[in-house]
Amino acid sequence: MEIKLLSNDTEKIWDKLIQQSPFCRFSETTNFKNVLKETYYYKPNYLLIKNQGQIIALLPAVRKNKKLISMPFADYGDLIIINPIVSPAEIVQALKNFLQEKNINYLKIISGLNIQSSSLQKHFQKQPNDSRAVLILDKDPDSLFKKFDYSVRKAIKKSESANLKCSQNNSPEAIKNHFYPLYLKSMKRFGTPPHSLDYFLNKLKCFSNDLKLYLVTKDGLVVAALMGFTCGKNIHITKNPSLKKFWNCRPNDLAHWEFIKWGCEHGYTSFDFGPVRYENQKRYKEKWGAKIQNNYIFYLYPENSRLRQGYGGQAKPSKQNLTTHNLGFKFISFIWKYFIPISLAQHLGPIIRKRLAR
Repeated sequence: MEIKLLSNDTEKIWDKLIQQSPFCRFSETTNFKNVLKETYYYKPNYLLIKNQGQIIALLPAVRKNKKLISMPFADYGDLIIINPIVSPAEIVQALKNFLQEKNINYLKIISGLNIQSSSLQKHFQKQPNDSRAVLILDKDPDSLFKKFDYSVRKAIKKSESANLKCSQNNSPEAIKNHFYPLYLKSMKRFGTPPHSLDYFLNKLKCFSNDLKLYLVTKDGLVVAALMGFTCGKNIHITKNPSLKKFWNCRPNDLAHWEFIKWGCEHGYTSFDFGPVRYENQKRYKEKWGAKIQNNYIFYLYPENSRLRQGYGGQAKPSKQNLTTHNLGFKFISFIWKYFIPISLAQHLGPIIRKRLAR
């Protein structure tokens, strides 16, 4: 068995195999690799795991210092089994050997759906991550609409009666002039460092038709936006900035419904609402009929690593990372929210993002 870095002449094969996976997400494609490379100058380590020359597994990852991360700035990374002609234990052992040879301290995989659904996970250390919410789509959007909670149907009708309009606009001008200003304000409200404008423009350039942007307007003013990506038969939404003063008109509900309806009409089978980080978010997504599912971060270490075991069976690197639930993160978030002006946040945010790889 051997592990090779992805080369330019095998990128099309990689993407074809990714698209065929039922768990595929945009963050596992070579397009996302190119976004990270062009925006943050990260070194991609997209790994082809082969047995007797035949591809048996894929691991999209980025090397940052002595860590291998799958994937930075994304809700998902994964170790994707393409052909189970060898045992999961053999694949994992090959990865451990690779980490040892390349002097990598550990591999971190964020929410690996293929790992969770297979016997692979018993070979990894894991820690709980934010849950995720996924809605199974129907070929008939009207039939799906009737299954939504009454409050969702009422919110959509309210947005329409408030004369809100929603349309898809996947252009650089829409990202620069409408989406990004809303995004900066939302990140300020959340107390979170923003990505740069180039990050989103590079996403549009690299993903092209796989990126979808919905804009909601009221009397010509853009009051909400919803960005998402298609991969295989899956839709995954990632950003939903909006103007707080218009929330009562329910623009976010309208944007979600238009995207869901489009997905039904174009043959997609799932609509991934993304992470569930707090109770109100959980209730909101459940009202759409989304199923809440557990998520984990998986760690793998070289055979002789001293980092393999942390306290209480938890992966040691997790102790070094800020999470949205600890006091350190909450303090930084408070400072960012109330003391950092948007003009400064726009410049500092990408620097912090690059350093943290999150």
